[in-house]
Amino acid sequence: MTSLDRVDKGLILRSAGPGDQIELNFRAERPDDYPADVIVQEISGCEGRSIRRVSVIIPHQVGQTIHVRVRLVGSQLTFG
Repeated sequence: MTSLDRVDKGLILRSAGPGDQIELNFRAERPDDYPADVIVQEISGCEGRSIRRVSVIIPHQVGQTIHVRVRLVGSQLTFG
């Protein structure tokens, strides 16, 4: 994934059930604003249930390409 100027990288994991998904938003570091992070949002029945900010294992700048592996097994979500 490559983050373009002021554009973050998003990944959506959808369930077989309608309206159920997990969204991961990988945000590049913005100097003097905030460090690189990931926003994880769980959506069920078309409503956001939980949103959490996670420090990024892969720090990166705008314009830098990163490689990310995401794995979802049951309710266990891992990425890095």
